[in-house]
Formats: sequence, structure tokens, C-alpha cells
Amino acid sequence: MPLACFLGSLTLASSMQPIVSIERTVFYREKAAGMYSPLAYAAAQLFMPLACFLGSLTLASSMQPIVSIERTVFYREKAAGMYSPLAYAAAQGLVEIPYIAVQAIVYGVITYFVVHFERTLRKFLLYIVFMFLTFTYFTFYGMAAVGLTSSQHLAAVVSSTLYSLWNLLSGFLVPKPHIPGWWIWVYYICPVAWTLRGIITSQLGDVETMIKGPTFQGTVKEYLEVNLG
Repeated sequence: MPLACFLGSLTLASSMQPIVSIERTVFYREKAAGMYSPLAYAAAQLFMPLACFLGSLTLASSMQPIVSIERTVFYREKAAGMYSPLAYAAAQGLVEIPYIAVQAIVYGVITYFVVHFERTLRKFLLYIVFMFLTFTYFTFYGMAAVGLTSSQHLAAVVSSTLYSLWNLLSGFLVPKPHIPGWWIWVYYICPVAWTLRGIITSQLGDVETMIKGPTFQGTVKEYLEVNLG
């Protein structure tokens, strides 16, 4: 156990180094232009992935006690022949859409400018769309976990298992080329991986800034093609 913990932490530290090295090139350009300070850059580097995952995780977890309580009402109404399970599930999902949209817009406006992505309308709207879809699937996953289990407590245990896999194999902590072949299938079905892929490619996929590292030399766009496909 201690050895596995140490080696796992060592892998995380090593896998982050080429990514941070590439981002440093962009930071030098932006700092020279007076766009932001080193402190703001460092804070944004730590804040963005953590806030994205933990914020979405909170959405999924906060839905579970509510859905669990509503299920009792559903059993009563279904027994009385008031509505079908399909109508109930559709209404339960659709009612969340406006709230998710408001959260995605508020979260997106704050984090987009904190991270200091390129200020273009197209990239900003793409970022909002990806945040909306991320919050949506996390919310629906939390609801589905309760619907497929017998209690809220069991749903929390089952869903937390997938949260760990999603976080580990999303391509952020362990980059896609470093994921073992027998685990790569989890990357392709992991929704968080597609969120990160969408955000990274939409924001940095057209950046032609040259980067030089110990294992790669080329543009940011070429680096993304090598590591994200």
C-alpha cells in the first residue's frame, strides 16, 4: 500500500511536468504583454481543473438526497395511476435544465476570465457550452445513481467509485499516452475526458506558439495533436 501510494504520486508529478512546461511558454508571452501576474497565473493553474471537477461533483452529490425523497412520492403517485415512469423521469430531468444553464453561465463567466483564455466570442461560447454539458451529465448521473440503487447511501458509495476512475483516467492526472492499454477503454467512455478534450482543443487548438521541451519541440497545436489525437 505505501509503495503503491508513493509510485502513484510520483507518476502524477512526472506526468504534469511536460504540460506545465508548455503552459510556461504561453505565460511568458502573456506576462510580457502585461496581461497578468505570476501569482494569478499560478492560482488559475491550480483552480481550473479542481473547480471544474469538484463543482460538477457537488452537483451530482447534492441531487441525490432530493431524488431519494422524491422517489417516495413517485411510488405513491404511480400506485394511484397518476403518471408513468417515463413521464416522471422526463419531467425530473427537464426541470433541472434552467438551473444548470444559470450555473454554467455564472461559473463560465467567472472562470473564463480568471484563467485568462483568449477573449473571443466563439471560444467563450464554446467554453460555456462545454460547462453546460458537463454540469448536465454530472447532475443526471447523480440522479441515475439514486434511481438504480435502493437508497441514497448506496448511491453515494456506487457513484464515488466512478468519480475516482473518471478523475484518474480523464487524461489530466495521467495523460492519454501514459494510460495502460488495458485501461484506455475507460478513457474513451469517461465523460470528463471529453470535457477536458473539448475545452483544451477549443481554447488552444489553433495556437501556433512554438514550445520547446525535453521530449517535444513544435507548436501548441502539434502538441495537442500528439497527446489528444
